[in-house]
Amino acid sequence: MDAQKKFISKGRFLLAAAGLAVFFLYLYFLVPFGELVETVQRINLFYFLLAFSALLASVAVYSLAWKRLLSILSVKASLTKAFQFAWVENFVDLVVPGEPVSGEVSRIYLMAKDTGGDYGKVVASAVGQRIASTSVTAVGLLASILYFASVYKPPPLVLGFTGAVLLADVIVIFLLFYLASRRSATYRLANWLFTLLTRVSRGHWNLASERKSRENTGHLP
Repeated sequence: MDAQKKFISKGRFLLAAAGLAVFFLYLYFLVPFGELVETVQRINLFYFLLAFSALLASVAVYSLAWKRLLSILSVKASLTKAFQFAWVENFVDLVVPGEPVSGEVSRIYLMAKDTGGDYGKVVASAVGQRIASTSVTAVGLLASILYFASVYKPPPLVLGFTGAVLLADVIVIFLLFYLASRRSATYRLANWLFTLLTRVSRGHWNLASERKSRENTGHLP
């Protein structure tokens, strides 16, 4: 257990260091320093703080909704932890290929380990939240496409691209509903992800064996 905690702490540090390194390399090689300074000097502090506050508020509401879903499923999680793991999800999505799956897996794993609850309930909460958020996005996108098409008369290529994005959202919603209604399919997907993480972490995160132990003790159906 101590070795696993050390590995997780080391992994968090390496992820943070890698993210900062990539960010500074991007600034150094792709952004002219003089233009960057001029842009920073022209920033309206009021609007910057307003945007930053809106970002914090959005993550806070996202975390509050997740905590509520966890409470419904009898998983005792603090709002502080949900807020922290939501930021971890966003960070992992930015630095690790496979967005948004990589971030989702990270917050599910961290919350399940922190609460001592079973992975099934935590996964169910994440899937439920993803269904809700994707549904809202799809409805908003549909309304925007209809308004855009009726007022601005865009070229067929632009309209087709936006329609494809909307179709992708609808496919994701149906896929999530399918996984939510088919336990066997969900377990097969979870086992595949856990096995992949175990191989990538070289056995430090042996989630497959942990899941089997929870099945044997009755924590998982």
